[in-house]
Amino acid sequence: MRQPEIRLDTVRLAGLRMDSMDLLFGLVLDNPNPVPVTLEAIQYDLFVEGTRFLSGRQDRPYQLNAQGESRIDLPLRLIFSDLFDTYKTLAARDSTAYELRAQLTFQIPVLGYRSANLRHDGRIPVVRPPEVQVDGIRLRRLSMGRADLAVHLRVANTNGFPVGLERLQYDLAVNGRSWAAGHSEEPVNVEANAARTLVLALALDLSELGTSVYNQLLRQQPLDYRLTGELELTTGLSLLKSARLPLDLAGSIGLSR
Repeated sequence: MRQPEIRLDTVRLAGLRMDSMDLLFGLVLDNPNPVPVTLEAIQYDLFVEGTRFLSGRQDRPYQLNAQGESRIDLPLRLIFSDLFDTYKTLAARDSTAYELRAQLTFQIPVLGYRSANLRHDGRIPVVRPPEVQVDGIRLRRLSMGRADLAVHLRVANTNGFPVGLERLQYDLAVNGRSWAAGHSEEPVNVEANAARTLVLALALDLSELGTSVYNQLLRQQPLDYRLTGELELTTGLSLLKSARLPLDLAGSIGLSR
């Protein structure tokens, strides 16, 4: 009976949020024994710029196939506020050095509990989610039965690489009532350290929304809005070719013509 061999196969950014990003470390475990072996736990430390940033333990038994390879993922979440508060210099960088140190505990028939260590270092991009804000709402046309609106979204990319906006799924609520929901699939490319405007063309059915909405639009009263949804992005980075960014924007804005 022998101890399984471990190696790191892949490192990728699995998710992006307004406040965090998810790293996914793909591990390959080779069990040379003629019987299954159980991985009992993974104890890990993530170092950023030489300083321990994350520590944790994953207790989830996983059975390794006999005389074969098994693949598991170790997910870690990096909170941007913690990252930039700890490492002030990262705000001006496009990438940072990291090191993963992990100890894997196995339960092996005959041998009992055994531990194996893994160390891997590399660099990951410092990815900043695009900054999205409602820049204006314009009333294009108004009749008793229909209103055409244009919602202007300003998308600022503060990264050192371009970001593609592929699809936006949205739900616009005004004064606590849903006005419009749908998706936009017009691709928009935002260059590095630049900003673009994405325009959502909305057609409101006033026969369903009622005369109160018609009067509000006619008088051009300020709108208390909440825009929720999900923005699908592409980055061109090998570690993060695409991502989905949840949106939740709220505020008050004037209506223009």
